Amino acid sequence: MLYIPRKDKSGNIMTLIPQPVSDYIQAQQKAFPRSTSDCTQYTYNSQDPPSISGFHYPRHHRDLVGLYTGGGTWNCNAFRPCGYCKMRVEWYWGKEWQWWPPGHTQVLEIVDFCFVCKYFIVDLIDAGQHQVLDKEYPEDC
Repeated sequence: MLYIPRKDKSGNIMTLIPQPVSDYIQAQQKAFPRSTSDCTQYTYNSQDPPSISGFHYPRHHRDLVGLYTGGGTWNCNAFRPCGYCKMRVEWYWGKEWQWWPPGHTQVLEIVDFCFVCKYFIVDLIDAGQHQVLDKEYPEDC
């Protein structure tokens, strides 16, 4: 199978992390900050990336692919690629499927997989379908 990389308007090969975002992360030498500094307090909130001068964000800022602090059920020392993703929320089986943790009463919105998770799933199942998935990439950034 032949993979042909996507290119931006200038002819540069595109990566999942836009170059200005990658440059920002490298310059800061850290992930986008979490919404809480308490590593023991898990947050369910989506995270918007920081403001990057001259960069045009996607319509939903949390869809921007970058490096966000907090992954799974950990706030510290774990990272994820987008501000919000189905993979960030966990279910468990009691008498029925319930949100983690038990007894949590906050209403959580149903979210889709982020673009990176979709990319990985497509890669595993049928990499020839990346051209279909490419249409979902947030073009406005």
